[in-house]
Amino acid sequence: MAGGAKRTSVALGVLALVFVVIIIILCLVPRPCTGPDCKVSSVGAQEHAGSPLSSTTLSSTTKESTTSPSTTKAATQAPSTTEKSTVLSSTDISTTEVPLATLQSSTVVSSTTASSTVEGSTNVSDEDSTTLLSTTSEGTTAFSSSTEWSHTAPSTEEGTTSSSTEEAPITENQFSSVQSTVEATNTTTSYDESSTTLSTLSSTSDESTTLSPSTEGSTVSTVDEEWTSTSDASDESTLSSSTTLSLTTTPDTTTYLTTTEQPTVSSTTEYSTSEFTTDSSTTDGSTTVDTETVIFVGDECNTTTCKEIAARMLYKMDHGDVTPCEDFYQYSCGGVIDDPFLDPENQQLLTENFIKEKLMRVSRDDPEFGPLRVFYDSCINYIKNNSETYRLQQAKNVFSSVGYEHLEENLSDFNSVKLTQLLAKMMKMHFTPLFDLLLDVDTKDPSKFVFKLTPPLFTSPFSDDLAKAVCLKHHKQRLEEAKINNLTVDINKEYDTYNDCMLHGSGYKARMERMVDAVKDMKLMGHIKNETALEARLTAIKINCDIFIESLVEFFPKVPDLRMINLQKQFDEFTLQDLDEDRVFTSPIIEWKILLEELLGKAVDPSSTVQVYFKDELNEILTEIETEFFANATNLQTTLLFMWSERIYTDLVKPVGAALSSPKYCYRVTNSLMEDFISYLYLDNLPDLPGKQEQIENMIKLQKIVATMELRRTFVHQPDNAFIKKLQMMSGEVAELDDIKKATQKNMVGITLNDNFILNTKTLLKRYRSLIYSMYEKLPGNPQVMWNQFLLPYSPYGMSLYTLNKFLIPYAALEVPLFYHDAPSYINYAGIGHMIAHEIAHGFDGTGIFYGGKEKLKTVMDGAHKYVSATEVLQEQLQYPHTFNSSTGLRSTFRLNSRLTLNEAMADSAAYRLAWESYLANIMSSITTTQAPEPKFGGRGMDSHRRRSVNRYLSGNPSATRLKRETSSPYLPPLFSPEQRLPWLDLNPSQLYYLRTVQNQCSGSSDVDMLTLMENEHLPPRLRVNIVLRNDPLFAKAFNCQDGSKMKLPMQHPFVLG
Repeated sequence: MAGGAKRTSVALGVLALVFVVIIIILCLVPRPCTGPDCKVSSVGAQEHAGSPLSSTTLSSTTKESTTSPSTTKAATQAPSTTEKSTVLSSTDISTTEVPLATLQSSTVVSSTTASSTVEGSTNVSDEDSTTLLSTTSEGTTAFSSSTEWSHTAPSTEEGTTSSSTEEAPITENQFSSVQSTVEATNTTTSYDESSTTLSTLSSTSDESTTLSPSTEGSTVSTVDEEWTSTSDASDESTLSSSTTLSLTTTPDTTTYLTTTEQPTVSSTTEYSTSEFTTDSSTTDGSTTVDTETVIFVGDECNTTTCKEIAARMLYKMDHGDVTPCEDFYQYSCGGVIDDPFLDPENQQLLTENFIKEKLMRVSRDDPEFGPLRVFYDSCINYIKNNSETYRLQQAKNVFSSVGYEHLEENLSDFNSVKLTQLLAKMMKMHFTPLFDLLLDVDTKDPSKFVFKLTPPLFTSPFSDDLAKAVCLKHHKQRLEEAKINNLTVDINKEYDTYNDCMLHGSGYKARMERMVDAVKDMKLMGHIKNETALEARLTAIKINCDIFIESLVEFFPKVPDLRMINLQKQFDEFTLQDLDEDRVFTSPIIEWKILLEELLGKAVDPSSTVQVYFKDELNEILTEIETEFFANATNLQTTLLFMWSERIYTDLVKPVGAALSSPKYCYRVTNSLMEDFISYLYLDNLPDLPGKQEQIENMIKLQKIVATMELRRTFVHQPDNAFIKKLQMMSGEVAELDDIKKATQKNMVGITLNDNFILNTKTLLKRYRSLIYSMYEKLPGNPQVMWNQFLLPYSPYGMSLYTLNKFLIPYAALEVPLFYHDAPSYINYAGIGHMIAHEIAHGFDGTGIFYGGKEKLKTVMDGAHKYVSATEVLQEQLQYPHTFNSSTGLRSTFRLNSRLTLNEAMADSAAYRLAWESYLANIMSSITTTQAPEPKFGGRGMDSHRRRSVNRYLSGNPSATRLKRETSSPYLPPLFSPEQRLPWLDLNPSQLYYLRTVQNQCSGSSDVDMLTLMENEHLPPRLRVNIVLRNDPLFAKAFNCQDGSKMKLPMQHPFVLG
């Protein structure tokens, strides 16, 4: 008994001591607020509509007070008062404030350690697969607010697809080459998200399934009209999630907030889990986070740069009622559309202004850049220093550079050789009236160039096209009349009217009148002294030329086809001997070997390869020339000279688009004819050029690593797949200052410029063409060649070179607004990061899949069938009829040329995902020095020990069931980012990433640009943004776009690498 009593006494003593310790701890730990005024952000409660997010302070000693800037477009100033705080906000979507007490559970625990580590894992299961049956029928999708887009989807048959989504953060061990050490402490962050299948098609069979957006069923009302969608699945299921959130309040104290919620999700959503876990030598812990309820923790970035970016983003945004899920382009860019006082950021214009400023500071005596200033000054002073009579005589001197002083000269001996020599001389002066001969990379041997024969591609470096200017003026007049009379404009019919104007109408007639003026003013028929006889002869020449040109222009391909065929590299391949021996064209009127030797200035091997574009059309053109030649050779010569006179007169006497000797005209001419000098001037004045080059190269390297991971998700059981091999061989290139300098110095050898603008022009025109042909015997992959032949370092866009398996990123991309030196990384990945991702994706677009990395293939790359479904659905959506109501009152309808725009739409779609995943890899490598496991496949609620890494499956032989599950599970990367948000914008990093990417494409006008729609491979900004993002489940998740939202198609088919 005594022993028992003693033990009882000891136990009570221990319990008393423990109780005292607990009381002390409770006194020391900050107590959470539980009053009715205490609120916490609850995500998933409502769709983000651009409304302010709630903020929650979890510190009893610090409090934040913020005065928001004005929500008008001009809001650019910082809040007037701020106090330090710790802010709690959502990563995924906007928030609704709910009392903390309403959460099912909440726990606050304090730990004091020198460094803190948060580890997270989520285990959520849904073993049953979900089948979504979609029936599509005729309907209309509209984007509407102050402006409105809509498209009509054609009826399709029923389709069935099984979909599931697995989501996991990027693994650290894939990015060891870019990891960095965090000073003072090793902080490892783990984050885990479950994912949502957003009606995404996946299949492991070789056959592809094409699905169209469903447009029948539930109705969602909008400002102007409604959009309908149908989903047969209507059941709802609940998903329980537990969230443990870490918030650092002091350097040595970490506070954890645990919440449990049960959001309701559609049964068409299948959840799977994956982990991102890092080990720490200092602290063990775990954080369970669900993607639908994750709360972003971090302060706002209040640096000057962040405030400037936020101000720019604010003034671009639409501050009306439009929401991201209704019309994301309008939401992002509505502030600058049709506003006369606010302009969108224009990278090309910013670069031009930079170059102009540096050009004005160049001395004429500068040994390196002096020729630039000499030529520019000679242009500026041309009118001031010379009379009109003298200028006309100078223009005539340029006309005579092709070997003829007058329009009708040496008519008796005009033969096929003379015709060939005349065309060669015109080409040397950058005038290609019938066809053009250029250089391109040999598709069989990328180490050399071959000749490229095509209908004319180049425009004048001096002036806009006269006929085009006239016809566009009439087009705009018709649009204004339609606005006044409240008529709907069919853009496709308008384009046909415009083309008819160019070929046969007032535009063509304006050119004919300009030819007559040129002959008169430059006195090109000086041998006829009698005025009456001169008029009679000119009338006869005009009639003959009119008849010949009218018959000829019918065979020239239209601009959209010309661009598409050249971009997609659809050509027939022959030898030079084939052309001369009439095995290609039925007409022997051109001496091809003589022509090429005239252009190159050296002998050409008859076995040389020639890529022939539009072979049938060129054959018709040459046949017409031959017919005219044998019918009236003198008339053919006169017609060619007549056309040449119009070009000279428009360029050097009465230019279109800018007045002669104006700064705009002179800069255009200088920039066009001295591109190498401008490149050198631009690069030489950029600060920290080596640093910029290193930044681009590092970003390229990282994106290639991430793209490889994406492809491995698609080809998980094929480590040697052709796509992966091609990506490994692919390289991104930036210009080297020394290369540009050496090339420029070499290009100016023997070239002398003075104050005579016309003599300078003749010299530089010949130099321009000679530089093109001088590349023939050089290596296409040589940096000096690439940055001269394919792209300029100051271009505002990148370029993909299919045959070389390279892409070029210009230095202009590392300038504002595409790159900031001290801004959150997601801003730069929305700029230059998106450009790099876009060019990488081009390697796998509809043209890229015909190039294996070393040469052009006879068929598509092995594995291309996996992308057929997404590609076909995207092309089908591009073909839908569209309707647009501009804010200026114009209603228009149109159909796009999907074949021309498809490759760019595919690259855009892949770039959003690739750039974001690359950003996650970059930011994770910046905050941890330890490595995490491989991404985990299969999943769907399985225990972590049952999952396998990529490498395990690459080396093993998984079962057919497991393999099917892996290859058919679409992947969504996480949306969480630990980076700071921008001030005043109540958006998390993932939302800011999408917003900034789109704002880099903002246009200042809401009117439909006919030529952009019909002739450009890039869609107009509104369509380019909304068509792609409606198919992006990651975007829909970032902004919590619900089923039925205009920016979330019932069946989403993004083109992503994996």
